[in-house]
Amino acid sequence: MFSRTMILAAVATFAALPMAASATSLYHSAPGEAGFTEHPDHLTSSKTRAQVQAEVLAAQKDGSLSRIARGLPLPAETQGMNKTRAQVIAEMLNEPAAERRAREALMKGG
Repeated sequence: MFSRTMILAAVATFAALPMAASATSLYHSAPGEAGFTEHPDHLTSSKTRAQVQAEVLAAQKDGSLSRIARGLPLPAETQGMNKTRAQVIAEMLNEPAAERRAREALMKGG
């Protein structure tokens, strides 16, 4: 079956995966009371300072910055209605039986 060496190699690989994933993050886990170390040089950004400033100004104008600062959720973006009431009713009347059963089961929760 599996040799002891193969099992140890697999365990070592899986143990190292979380460390590899955090190599590009700002914080790394560390032993001791603090529990982490900070490495600002590990962060990389693809945005320029001007792009970030433009995003902040846009967020101030649309009000989302004040909502984020207060910990409130952002409102969902709504798209206009794509279908008329008559179109929706016509779709439901012409719905195949299998789809209707699936939709009704979904609505019942079972």
